[in-house]
Amino acid sequence: MFDSWYEFKYVQSIKHQDGIPLKTHRYSFKTTKNLRFLVDVEEYDFKVFIVKFYLRSHLYSAKRFNLLTKDFDTPRKLSTCLQIMLSIYKKEPWASFGFIGAPIIDEELKIDEAENNTKKYRIYSILVKSLFSDVHFIHAYNQEKSAYTLINKDNPEPELFTKVQTMFVHYYPSLS
Repeated sequence: MFDSWYEFKYVQSIKHQDGIPLKTHRYSFKTTKNLRFLVDVEEYDFKVFIVKFYLRSHLYSAKRFNLLTKDFDTPRKLSTCLQIMLSIYKKEPWASFGFIGAPIIDEELKIDEAENNTKKYRIYSILVKSLFSDVHFIHAYNQEKSAYTLINKDNPEPELFTKVQTMFVHYYPSLS
């Protein structure tokens, strides 16, 4: 089911003036239905990368991560995001990753999901548990906030897990 993905391309890296995140690396891919998706990979201290994706036409929407595309192509899109993560991991062997499963909002279907244990979070969690071994990664999650972090055990940074948790609570107090 998750064994095929779309060809993706690197678009650009944007360095942030305030350093939060340090950079955003943008990738894109086009589906068989000719829909263009953007994948923003935010790079933080300690080689932590947070992966976010959305339909390009939603780029300027505040709800871009919440909206459904209704294209019934989720497995292949998620596999593409996972392949982007793996490509980063190959370049950055100390990379750690994370994501938040944004709540779904769909006015037409009358869906306004709470942020606790979202459908996206549940699906993403299953995928990363099967692809990223707990031999190499600490799987840390917060169901209440639908947040998941893969902490790379090979990263030589002392107290990495604690430092990453502290960093995200500092940058995003709503995650605590």
